[in-house]
Amino acid sequence: MCGRGDCRAHTYWRVMDFSKIKEEAHRKLKSNRSNASNRSSAMGLSDMNKTAAWSINAGTLAGLLGDDLRQVLRHTESATAKQGREVGIAMPHVANSAISMQRQVESTLKGASDIYKQFSTAAQALQNIQSSFVMAATKLVDPYLRLLAGVKRTSDEIERFADPYKKIGEAIRATSPESLKEIQKVFLTFSTSYQMQWGETERKAFKIFEKAGLVGLERYLTRSELLSVVRIHKKKGVKGVQSYIFNKFRRQQFKLLKRVVRGWWKLPYMAKRKKIVRLAIKAHQLRHYDLCIPTLLPLIDGVAAEFADEFLPPATNKKQSVIRMREVAKHFNEQEGEVSSACVEQVVWAMVYKNYDFRTAKRPPSSVNRHAILHGRVISYGTEINSYRVLLLLDIVIRMTAKQRVAQI
Repeated sequence: MCGRGDCRAHTYWRVMDFSKIKEEAHRKLKSNRSNASNRSSAMGLSDMNKTAAWSINAGTLAGLLGDDLRQVLRHTESATAKQGREVGIAMPHVANSAISMQRQVESTLKGASDIYKQFSTAAQALQNIQSSFVMAATKLVDPYLRLLAGVKRTSDEIERFADPYKKIGEAIRATSPESLKEIQKVFLTFSTSYQMQWGETERKAFKIFEKAGLVGLERYLTRSELLSVVRIHKKKGVKGVQSYIFNKFRRQQFKLLKRVVRGWWKLPYMAKRKKIVRLAIKAHQLRHYDLCIPTLLPLIDGVAAEFADEFLPPATNKKQSVIRMREVAKHFNEQEGEVSSACVEQVVWAMVYKNYDFRTAKRPPSSVNRHAILHGRVISYGTEINSYRVLLLLDIVIRMTAKQRVAQI
């Protein structure tokens, strides 16, 4: 059995044989025509005989050509059938190859789709990261921008604030030296008068505090509030002043009192006794003053003893070596020399730590006398004013100790 290529070649050569046969037929036909014509002329045949001779020659040629054509057609049909069978046999393989190729293409497309999805996911993640970075950068830069805006506003405010002083400076530069001396005298007189008036107001305020037994309030009251104390005392007396001070410490859920106590933890002695102090302060806030006062009084003795051991000469007798608050108060006033320090010394010596002899005295020097309270000789000490007296005295001795230690560094 010939191959597909051989069949095609064989068919080709058969066609080429047919072309040769055709040429041979034309040649024989031409030769027959010439012979027939010659014979007709020679034999003197009529036109009908010539036609009959031509027909015979044409029939002979047609028979020859028909045989060859039939052979060519049979061979062509056979070759075509063989090629069809071969194509039919090859078609499933071609179809399978096409299906396989289609599957490969589909697999490739699916892989490309997965890659595209992964790329889209990565692109989205990158976009999210970029958005997060922009947000983080905005949050990071925003305080700086606000700071710059605040600085600019502050700068503008300073310029507006300084503008009148610039004009004053320009006016002063334009003023003659003689006029400036006169203005200076006026300002000095005013300043001296103001200092004298303020000194008098301060002296009056601390005299009132001394009578009330309240110390260290210069740290927590402004000058205008001290002036209010003097005015209130004129109208309502010491009780009016006490009410004014108590309201200030109670305001906003004892905000000022809590600030005072927070300052105590800087001293190690007090930090070690934080639990006891907090219980005492809670009792004060709940108006259980008879619990707060005897709890805090021994702490005053302890802090004063630490101060005296560090910064004062040794005690001359056994009693002084135990209770040294009076020595500390005297030392403080000698160092400070202010009306506020004089108030401290007076309250300590005349009220809280005044000597009290149980055998000879009919009653204690005050309801807040330390000796009388801790030895059970007085029971009417649980008042709000006495609680503030003890709280403020403890606060001032703590601040004295901390200040002295800083000065020694």
